[in-house]
Amino acid sequence: MPAVDGRGSSWARWLDQLKTWAPLAATLFGVLYAAGFVVVNAFFAQYGIRDLDAVRVRYVSTGIMFLLVISLPIYGSQVALGTAQRMRARKSALWFAPLAFGLLAGPVLASIVELTILARAYQSEFSIDADRYFRPVGEPRLVFGLISVNLIVFVMSLAARLASRAVGHPRLLIMRNALATLIVLSAIGVVVVYSTSVYGYIPQWLGGGRLEYVRLVVTPVIAEACPQCASTPVLLVDEDSSRVVVVVRQPNGALRGVVIRGGEVKAIVNE
Repeated sequence: MPAVDGRGSSWARWLDQLKTWAPLAATLFGVLYAAGFVVVNAFFAQYGIRDLDAVRVRYVSTGIMFLLVISLPIYGSQVALGTAQRMRARKSALWFAPLAFGLLAGPVLASIVELTILARAYQSEFSIDADRYFRPVGEPRLVFGLISVNLIVFVMSLAARLASRAVGHPRLLIMRNALATLIVLSAIGVVVVYSTSVYGYIPQWLGGGRLEYVRLVVTPVIAEACPQCASTPVLLVDEDSSRVVVVVRQPNGALRGVVIRGGEVKAIVNE
């Protein structure tokens, strides 16, 4: 009987596992990249900035943070729905209680967990300066933004579960289409609220887009075209070798994004 090469069989098993997991890994990377791309560009859009660069590492980190944030309400909605279904199967008169509790209290509880984690992130960044790291976490816009995101995702997750169960039932076509519309509108709402009310409070090293004040040393041409860029602190949005993107406050108080070619910026000084 010919000998079996153990190394060859191990190699074959490794190739089989690679064939199984490679498509899943590629899909996951695509989802993370797409989510990050949408969030980052929606965040830039509020300042009138378009970010159309093809490849950016920050899209992946942003996508990871975004999916982590929405994973809590998704998990909570499935637990609430599963509990309600089991109670209904036992003919309990209060089968709707888990859904009601999840809808009313779930987004708040998820937001408390997320704010606690964010506070720890600020604490590690600002060391013992407690006032500095707790102040951003207590911002009403961030708190209500997280609650809104969690609430919308909770409803969207329930709608997706119900829509999946309506597949293959012609009499439920209208309901399935209504749920599909709700899911699409909810997804748009989640991205808008997260981009404008949450993303900007999360540190960049954690996959967020919190802006830092800096001072720019620019060429005379830029100083003349954008006096605020040369005379006052500006918010640094993005920076690479080809450009520097900042947000300046105009005389009327409105915020406006400014894109400056990298060669026109001589130095960036942290405040």
